[in-house]
Amino acid sequence: MQRHLRSVVYLFAAIVVSSISATAIWAQGVTSAAVQGTVSREGGTVLEGANVTLLNTATGVRIAAATRANGRFNFENVAPGGPFTIEVRAIGFQLATKTGVMLTLGQRYTQDF
Repeated sequence: MQRHLRSVVYLFAAIVVSSISATAIWAQGVTSAAVQGTVSREGGTVLEGANVTLLNTATGVRIAAATRANGRFNFENVAPGGPFTIEVRAIGFQLATKTGVMLTLGQRYTQDF
């Protein structure tokens, strides 16, 4: 009987610990922002392979990506704050820039060029 009671107590303790761990995992929440957009030529044709740079002018952190075949780019897990500058460069095209972008926690900022 005592052995059975001890097993029940251990089982209960395991359930409580796993419940607390699961709650802690779900409580993490959102800790970043994202920047996304599309780069296209005049007339609407998308531009593949354009170089897009996201620069946090306050910290100097720079992230770069290239547009995909559909002309889209995205930066995930970006630290909120700013101001940010977004630059797009492509051979044969003029530099395109967006300055003063401020990101808030959980925001998905969209900027098309």
